[in-house]
This record gives sequence, structure tokens and C-alpha cells, in this order.
Amino acid sequence: TNLQQGLIKAWFQFNAASGALDDSFNYSSASDNGTGSFTQNYTNNMANQNHSFVAMAGHDDNTLPGATITVMHKAITTGTRVRIHNSSGSVVDEQECNGVSAGDLA
Repeated sequence: TNLQQGLIKAWFQFNAASGALDDSFNYSSASDNGTGSFTQNYTNNMANQNHSFVAMAGHDDNTLPGATITVMHKAITTGTRVRIHNSSGSVVDEQECNGVSAGDLA
């Protein structure tokens, strides 16, 4: 069933403050591209750049953050590139970043 369309092919729980993947499925590692910019690397690549990816970020200390926006800024077959912004538009390293990918595996 892992080959069926519509199923999640990868997910991650990532701590941008430490640069570590806390838990994941089909992600092997994470690369720090600078403040608020990260690449999570797939274990098994996607078939093409036309896959869906959704992510969000925030705090894990029970405080209500200002709106934190996480965007995929480049579709790549080998992983996901995310950029995390706070409500003021500044790039930030948040403690909690989660993402899921759906599409066809290579």
C-alpha cells in the first residue's frame, strides 16, 4: 500500500533551533542552510518535483507564538526545502517544525 497515490510518503518532526530531526518517516537527515532555512533529505526520493508538501512551525513551550509561517521554497526530488518566518516576516529557527509529503516515489 505504500505505493498507492494519496498516501503520505514522508513526514518529519524537526527542531530548527538544534537542527535535529526528532522523528521522521522517509527522511534521513536535515541540513541547516542558515537562520530559518533548512533542507530535509529523503531516504527514498520522490519521482519528480510535482509532489505536494505541507509544513508548519511554532514553539513547544506552551506559549502562544505570533503567527509562524513555514513555506516550501523549492520543490526538489531529494528532499524538502523549508523557510520559517515569524509574523513580522523575519526568518527564525523555531523549536517545532512539522511537515508531510505526498506524491509518487521514484
